[in-house]
Amino acid sequence: MTTTFPMKNLHLRLTARCNKRCEHCFAHLDNKAPELGAKYWLGIIETAEKMGVSSITLTGGEPFIYSEIHELLDRLKNLSTPLKIETNGLLLHEYKEELLRLSSLQTIALSPGLHYEKSYMEDLMARITAWRQEGLPIMLQASVILGNIENQLSWLEKFANHGIPVRLMAGHNGLGSSENLKNISFESMIQIGRRYAAHPLIQCELPGILLGRETSQGCGWNKNRADILPDGHLSPCAAIAWNYPPFVLDYVDADNLQQVWENHPYLNRIRHLKKEDFKGHCGHCDQFDSCCSSCAATSLGIKKDLFAGYPLCDFYFGEVEK
Repeated sequence: MTTTFPMKNLHLRLTARCNKRCEHCFAHLDNKAPELGAKYWLGIIETAEKMGVSSITLTGGEPFIYSEIHELLDRLKNLSTPLKIETNGLLLHEYKEELLRLSSLQTIALSPGLHYEKSYMEDLMARITAWRQEGLPIMLQASVILGNIENQLSWLEKFANHGIPVRLMAGHNGLGSSENLKNISFESMIQIGRRYAAHPLIQCELPGILLGRETSQGCGWNKNRADILPDGHLSPCAAIAWNYPPFVLDYVDADNLQQVWENHPYLNRIRHLKKEDFKGHCGHCDQFDSCCSSCAATSLGIKKDLFAGYPLCDFYFGEVEK
């Protein structure tokens, strides 16, 4: 069955547990949530494939400490849908052979945390380089928030110069575990985005309108993205769900996933949001249909209002909330 809003990106949050406690991460908020078995997740994946999902991401928490990760990886060897994995990389070496057997593995996004000590980053670069040579499609997924920004950016440039792709989040969405986490300025975030706008291997997660180009499709939080939380509840975005109860929707399984996706009232409401539903620059932006307020989690985290409009665009265009 074809729907007006097909599910494109499915994020499976296998666990809320993690073997690190990064200050900027939201996953700590529910780290005692129960875990569901591999049979549950395999059923979800089978149904999603029948629905025509474009990509599946295994994430968490830290997916490699999920209690049934061995069985899950073994059963996904012949998955046809492009597969992505988000990890901090601490246990990656233990699963290398299993990962190499995944026929549809497209990306392993490795997050190094916030603190870039020289010895750690040198070792990480060597390990990633070796893993990539063996066939693991590893990229770096990095946040620049605290400390010596130029030191952080210098390291990310070194990784890119070694042929390692970098997905860069300049700044923080305000939903991390530390209430005292100091963000870099909006001006710095935009400057960093423009610094790498034309870089072939460093992709900065900012709307194109801030980088002097047309805005491409956002994450699809209101139309095509689905997160399934560790306890089996569906959400358009886990970062928002763990901070904003209306984003925790129904429990789903292999039998009802398609029905809930196509018919849930809250999903149908946000799918038809218009720019007039948002404040600030988003409320009259001619690129709204491509972007839909870019990152709603950032609006919620920084402005405490899901529909406040994207804070960086308001800063850049000099908007004053009315």
